[in-house]
Amino acid sequence: MPYYQARPETGPRVPDLERAAPFIAMVCFVLFSQGLESFIGREISMTLMGRMTLVMTFATSFVMCAMALRFRPRVFLFTLWVNLPFQLYSLIALASTAWSTSPSNTLKSSILLIAFHLIGTSMASMCSWRAIWKGLAMAILLLAFLSVLVIPFGGIMDHTHPGAFRGLWLEKNATGEAFAVGAIACTIVGVADRNPLFGIGTLFLIGLLLLTGSAGALATSVLAICAFFFVEAIRRGPVRFFLGSWFAIIVIGAVVALLIGMGLNAAELLGRETNLTGRTQIWPTIVEFIQNRPMLGYGFQAFWVEGSATKTQVMHDANFEAFNAHNAYLEMMLAFGMFGSFFLWASILRAILQASSAVFGSNGARRYVLAFFVFALILSLTESMLGDAAGVTAFVLGVMVPKTALGFAQAKGRFRH
Repeated sequence: MPYYQARPETGPRVPDLERAAPFIAMVCFVLFSQGLESFIGREISMTLMGRMTLVMTFATSFVMCAMALRFRPRVFLFTLWVNLPFQLYSLIALASTAWSTSPSNTLKSSILLIAFHLIGTSMASMCSWRAIWKGLAMAILLLAFLSVLVIPFGGIMDHTHPGAFRGLWLEKNATGEAFAVGAIACTIVGVADRNPLFGIGTLFLIGLLLLTGSAGALATSVLAICAFFFVEAIRRGPVRFFLGSWFAIIVIGAVVALLIGMGLNAAELLGRETNLTGRTQIWPTIVEFIQNRPMLGYGFQAFWVEGSATKTQVMHDANFEAFNAHNAYLEMMLAFGMFGSFFLWASILRAILQASSAVFGSNGARRYVLAFFVFALILSLTESMLGDAAGVTAFVLGVMVPKTALGFAQAKGRFRH
């Protein structure tokens, strides 16, 4: 059954909940975009920003879990079970308090992560795919509109990257990440719902992405959107599958060959410094730290604590001020080592395989999440955006992984209402 005609697959019909689901999803995505609290923190107090994050996360977690247990109790509990590897990742974050270099910070951040993931699991159990994607698209469009309105109030950066558009967020890369995710969501809703207004939304967000100067987010979002159209094209018969596959192989091969041939000039062509804005300066020192604790890492959210010996050493060696690893793969190794990182990446790989199984299905709405994974995994090479307890991409991941696991289990007949 087509996406735009499909009934909610998440449990017995509750008409009021079904009507409210896109709005519920939109509110959650707005709250956990870090846009509103970043603006308040920037204009009023950074301490207030941290407190807002704590209050919003725990309050929303309580409300969403209560709603899930009230309207979809069996589905909610089953989603927790079927998504066990991802839940274990959250629990390992809590367990890392035992070996953390900053136990108090790890304890607070890991409890926040558990609440963060419970919200995502609640959304997955209550909202249909349509509600989730539409809520995400509307949330980012709303935040983008607000970002334009606050341009006179610090919406343009005047330091580090002078002239870059940042809107509500603290810096341009966070803004670019949010708009990129929104552009992907608008494209999916526009095609699946056959609604040209969301297509206009995609163009609007891509335009704002250009103003941010976030080349990585722009390039990966365009690549993810192309991946979405590629998947939709190859679904339409063996001829298109054959031609589309070879076309993709040729294009990717040509781009890779071009970049290898250009070498450092490729970064300059994209408007980036050859050291990727200081990233290559900090990565060698980070790799050395990982080698010192390869199995368990330094504890969740412990490595970059202000004033810590680890952060100070990285900044000293690289002669560059860093607040994260600018690489999600390295970031997870710093936090958990190989042991904890395995559960996160295994959960994502499992979700990709489960989503891929819907590419040729008659009711395969979970295939749309493949575009998000293309974006997230590639941008993770230069940004620390996955596995956190805050931010647009981290929250979307916390919704999509359990939703994909639930959809796959239902498609296999492992859970019936």
